[in-house]
Amino acid sequence: MSRIAKNPIPVPTGVEISFDGNLVKVAGSKDKMEFLIPASVSANHSDDLITVSWDETSSESNALAGTTRSLINNMIIGVTEGYTKTLILVGVGYRAKANGKKIRINSWFLSSCFL
Repeated sequence: MSRIAKNPIPVPTGVEISFDGNLVKVAGSKDKMEFLIPASVSANHSDDLITVSWDETSSESNALAGTTRSLINNMIIGVTEGYTKTLILVGVGYRAKANGKKIRINSWFLSSCFL
């Protein structure tokens, strides 16, 4: 029994979700995404909630249900908030400098590294 798939996914205002067979399309202010749901899993949208259901006799379906729920939830977060990555540098012996979307890291053991 998947504990993750049991939780319904709240749909915030401003997010459009459409189901076309097994294809889920999510559109928001930042982007549009789509995902093909596996055949043994289904998703339903009602009252600003998305619920995932699956065949409980199959262990593969159980695993896919949790993955499907997480992917749909991440799609909703992605089209509303976007993706961010926080980098925390701790220690001494190096220097980091952000230049636009690039980071230059200098260290005593590396001449320079670009991320």
